[in-house]
Amino acid sequence: MDIALQSAVYGALLGVGQGLFAVALIVTFRSTGFLNLSIGAVATVSAYVVWGLWAKGSVPLGVAMMVALVLATLLGLVTERVLRPLRTPTVVVKLVASLGVMLVVQFLVTAVWGTEESFLPLFISGGMDFGRVPLSWQQIILAIVTVAAAVGLQIWVKRTTTGIASLAVAEDATSARALGIPLGRVAAAVWALSALLAGIAGLGLSSFGILNNTEMTLSMVAALAAALIAGFDNIPLAVVAAAGVGASTAAVSSIAPVSHIAGLKESLGFMVVLAVIVVRPKSLGQTLGRA
Repeated sequence: MDIALQSAVYGALLGVGQGLFAVALIVTFRSTGFLNLSIGAVATVSAYVVWGLWAKGSVPLGVAMMVALVLATLLGLVTERVLRPLRTPTVVVKLVASLGVMLVVQFLVTAVWGTEESFLPLFISGGMDFGRVPLSWQQIILAIVTVAAAVGLQIWVKRTTTGIASLAVAEDATSARALGIPLGRVAAAVWALSALLAGIAGLGLSSFGILNNTEMTLSMVAALAAALIAGFDNIPLAVVAAAGVGASTAAVSSIAPVSHIAGLKESLGFMVVLAVIVVRPKSLGQTLGRA
């Protein structure tokens, strides 16, 4: 198995984990019309909390993870409350507001934890070999969690009151309000769920890269490409697309002449997003028109 193929297998499994970001993006967008780019920063906060409490401190891992996920959920609720007045403006206004929240959270990360890069150890040691590709149990478990989240959310939107209400709000907020659906509560639940998924992604993915202010946001951008491919609607397709994006970007990054180009690896997610926009401009326009 050559290096590119090995990297593709490794990247595909890691991409499934990044699919949690894609799921979080879809959940928020199709219910509220917000392209929630702040989830990358929320994931960064979760990772830093565990790093500070567990890796550098003496707090048990389970407690540290619980604190991190609760904080991520609270960040989602606060973000929803701050952005609630922007429920009706255009998608461009919502996008700018989401970017603003992302920058504020990144500033807070820098203020609390500084700019020095760190490393978050694996939570689960050991792994298995797939051919010649070593895969850690943490990667495998994160991929399983992503698939479980995708299945669970499909059930949530079809069989639970809040899930059905979230789709009703997306279709026609005015009619949903007339039917007595509490728009604020539904939006808060959606944002909290999206932030929780981002927090889980941050905990699972941060051990496979450098822990800094931007790494999780770059992972979120790669997941954005998957969400675009899925039309911000099809959650299972988004997870599959995330695996494909992860495999392709990892394979390209492993090619010797390409791997030496400064900044290319960090830019590949943006390149995939641009490619999807160029190939499917009409589909993207229709998707954004729903917001």
